[in-house]
Amino acid sequence: MTASRVIALLAFLGIATACGSAATLQSSGAPASGSSATSTTTTSATTAPATSAATSPHAGVKRADLLNGVSCASQQCIAVGSYYYGTAASHTLIELWTGSAWRLEPSPDGPKYSSLQAVSCDVAAGCLAVGSPVLAGNGDRWRIVSPASALDAVSCTAAGSCIAVGANTRAPLYASWNGRAWHTGTMHAPPQQAQSVTVAGVSCTSAANCMAVGDYSYGATARPSSTYRDKVLAEQWNGSSWRLLPTVNISRIDQLTAVSCTSPDNCTAVGTSAQQYPLAERWNGTAWRVEPVPVPGTVGYTQLAAVSCTSAVSCVAVGTYQGQPIAESWNGKSWRRRQLPEPPADNYSAQLNGGSCASSKACIAVGVSGNGLSYAERYNGVSWRLTTTQNPT
Repeated sequence: MTASRVIALLAFLGIATACGSAATLQSSGAPASGSSATSTTTTSATTAPATSAATSPHAGVKRADLLNGVSCASQQCIAVGSYYYGTAASHTLIELWTGSAWRLEPSPDGPKYSSLQAVSCDVAAGCLAVGSPVLAGNGDRWRIVSPASALDAVSCTAAGSCIAVGANTRAPLYASWNGRAWHTGTMHAPPQQAQSVTVAGVSCTSAANCMAVGDYSYGATARPSSTYRDKVLAEQWNGSSWRLLPTVNISRIDQLTAVSCTSPDNCTAVGTSAQQYPLAERWNGTAWRVEPVPVPGTVGYTQLAAVSCTSAVSCVAVGTYQGQPIAESWNGKSWRRRQLPEPPADNYSAQLNGGSCASSKACIAVGVSGNGLSYAERYNGVSWRLTTTQNPT
């Protein structure tokens, strides 16, 4: 990889550079065979002290509190997102579920507009939250390990073993974090020449096995168009390189937004199809298979935004149908739809963005309600109920 390509890749992932060149950069070797134009680099992480989020309300001004992702380990969960008020810059938002209540945690900001997209936690090792900036920490101790990034999803199996994924228009990207430094590179290009690529979800069962999913589009620059196509994308990591997997599409426009794996030969991915129906696919180690998912109605947009599996016979996916929160549960044979409580004064505008299960009887889903405030729902294995989140604005 040339020096200019390295610098460009680091810029995509927001890793610190000095005077247009990498401040601390060294080659980590050539990629293993089977990787598509994959290169890796190493750069020292930048750190910054945590600062407290503003907590005073700002009545009468435009504001929003958004939760985009959540990760649960044991009895605790970490939810991440952003908040803003007035015309001021947005700030990182981190909340801790203690098992009985939500607690606002101080977190540092990066560039002017800060937002966290996803988080992955290990009960003993802490968490890694990706977005702009990228943060590492646990509870009330968070530090910046990259000031900005193009990363949208992350999965950690240990303190020094995290894989994050994202995309820059046509190039799917990944970054591995060992607790001290980043190794970055590109994934396989889609099978067709793509006009845009999204890598929206990743799930790892070990340092040598991860599944990443998303979608890629081609056919026409403008939409709508009869030639436009959007197909699902899936790639598997073996610890040294990515492998492009054959996928299954059921319509002209299919998208995968999240994935959860319990073993290398058992992964569940969810998203939406062109008919605006929920989409679920299962990987058995050899091929993907589409699974029927109950739909709330024949009219209206349905999307599954997150999925979390605790075993081969227990998965929970959450999403939205016409502004109403929904959940789908997998029992090893079929999916079952559940209607979730709506946040108060929502007017059918709720949106669930993330979900995580610590067990088959303990799940948390997070998102934003129609009044611009974050909210969360808790599942106990039988029913869902609302929990009160903390909103800085």
